Amino acid sequence: MKKMLRRFSELAARYGLFLSGQQVLRNIVFGIDPRSCRLLVLADRGDRYEEQLIPLRSVQACTVRTRYHGIPPGALQHEELPDFLRSVELRLDLPGAPPLVLPFYEHGPDHKERAQPAVRKARLWAAAIGQLLKGGEGRPATPGAGAGAGGH
Repeated sequence: MKKMLRRFSELAARYGLFLSGQQVLRNIVFGIDPRSCRLLVLADRGDRYEEQLIPLRSVQACTVRTRYHGIPPGALQHEELPDFLRSVELRLDLPGAPPLVLPFYEHGPDHKERAQPAVRKARLWAAAIGQLLKGGEGRPATPGAGAGAGGH
């Protein structure tokens, strides 16, 4: 992880980015520069790193997708909706390319502790990016720099 974060910092410097926030997921780090309206994404693909520098003004949509396991009839009387959460993704639709999907959460061990924070983080990022997509003035409220690992 340290090597990936070092590479991410080097890329941000090379592109002249001033990141107001960054997020570390399982094998992805991304950050936003609200001044230049660009998103830097670095993914660890095992044998190589894959980087993307996305001009946010070209993004067609930014949404949070939550997927749930099947909920049997009557199950919500004994359990809560987050107990059925399967995954949370931040999705950016790009023109002429497949969507960029940033996985904030996948169901697994300790899912109850990780599910709701992952939903909140994904929504905060979607709101910050959405503000830039609308041409919002000023600096959007992004999660703090160095945000902890959220997706597994």
